[in-house]
Amino acid sequence: MRRFARSIICGSWLAVVIAALSAHCPLALWAQPTLSVLPVTVVFDSVTVGGTISTTVLLHNAGDSNANVTSVSPVSGNPALTASPESFTVAAGQDFVLTLTFSPQFAGEVSDGFRFVSDAAVSGSTAPSLIIPIAARATGPRITLSKTLLSFRSLALASPVSDTLVIGNAGTEALNVLSFVITSGAFTVNASSFEIAPNDTQSVVVTYAPEASLAVLAALTILSDSPGQNLVSVTLDAAETPKAVRTARIALVQTEGSRSPAAGDTIRLALFMSPEQDTIRGVEVFLGFDNTLLQTLGTEGPFERSGLTEGVDLQVNVIEDPGSTNAAAHFSVFFVQDKRASDTLAVIRVLKLEQIKGQTSIRVLAESPLSRFSRDPGSGHCYRGRF
Repeated sequence: MRRFARSIICGSWLAVVIAALSAHCPLALWAQPTLSVLPVTVVFDSVTVGGTISTTVLLHNAGDSNANVTSVSPVSGNPALTASPESFTVAAGQDFVLTLTFSPQFAGEVSDGFRFVSDAAVSGSTAPSLIIPIAARATGPRITLSKTLLSFRSLALASPVSDTLVIGNAGTEALNVLSFVITSGAFTVNASSFEIAPNDTQSVVVTYAPEASLAVLAALTILSDSPGQNLVSVTLDAAETPKAVRTARIALVQTEGSRSPAAGDTIRLALFMSPEQDTIRGVEVFLGFDNTLLQTLGTEGPFERSGLTEGVDLQVNVIEDPGSTNAAAHFSVFFVQDKRASDTLAVIRVLKLEQIKGQTSIRVLAESPLSRFSRDPGSGHCYRGRF
């Protein structure tokens, strides 16, 4: 009997607790707002680019309290999709009519959705927010480009190089490419205008023919009837082109001093250049000699300013391996004006240090950073006997 009475007392206590929770916290138990939408998907079909189409959806709140929707926006952030209003309240047990609008800026298919951010649950789902899927189709042409940057590198002046640009049409109607405009005359395009069917492409070849050695940065602008994209640009970037390589012949000739000098004697040597009908802007030369037998003289390194060196930039760079049998004096000459006639390049004074047995030589070697030279057999002038 006591056990039965205890059960009645406990049951009564539990009922009182439940009643108290119901009175003070009704939302915690069964009053949460719950949203649903009809239709469950929205389709915008065949909307012309630049046009607008709208539809309405019905939101229902099946809960016992208000549903506060703080924002309605496209999942992808596509500005072509908008909602009105973007925030609102749906009363408990009531419906709300919302307007959705599609205003396409570009042609093509759109697969997206509107997300509703609110304090309500989603009817029949555990998803954190309600989403209405959107399928849309905007009609018209739509231009696409395979690249927005074309890079070119030519190995020589007047040596053209090319790259290919693929222009596509992702729209639903034919795309008319009307013209091409390039900001530099060093570039050309192998087409002027054409039509591209929907979901098709057309390749054009852009060619760069360097007119100078400096790098070139230009723009290719394409005019078409693609709505919102009637002018699109591609950057054309051409790297610096090596200067034109020219040929010349150089010779080393003794101009003063004995052909058989004794130790301590000074001789003068002249370096002559013959452009051989080419235009020469500069020379880079190595003079090789036995530094243990011959010593170069002069206050500006081994060279004095005479002949073509007058009024030009003569740079004596280094003497390599001094004190060895393989010493080499390296110098560079940049001419103020193009040279096309033969003339003296430099005059060198050499001091004989000791008696030479057999033979030795002063070798001339020209390299290609400024110009490339053809040389006499032996790469220079060879002095025999006691010299």
